[in-house]
Amino acid sequence: MITCSSHPRHETCEAAGYRVVRIPIVPGRDGRTYVTYLNAILDRRSGRRIVYMPVFGGAEMLNRAAEQVWAGLGYEVRPVNCGACYRHFGSLRCLVNVLRRG
Repeated sequence: MITCSSHPRHETCEAAGYRVVRIPIVPGRDGRTYVTYLNAILDRRSGRRIVYMPVFGGAEMLNRAAEQVWAGLGYEVRPVNCGACYRHFGSLRCLVNVLRRG
């Protein structure tokens, strides 16, 4: 499965056997920042699929829409506020270098 917001070549992905799922993404006016819900952390615990999904203040409708997409894919959604960091050209997954269970 591949997730994308609105990729011009999604037909190519589908033709290759991937399922394309649309999720919100908003490029910033500066051409360098993005409000994206794909820069997330995926986890599996006790058979449950979990997504730590970035959320952004002032974008509640987009946050809810993205949460519905992830939930529809079978993930338990755990929101993480990334409103302050995305302006520095990164989001949740960019902030996490190494995670170790224990």
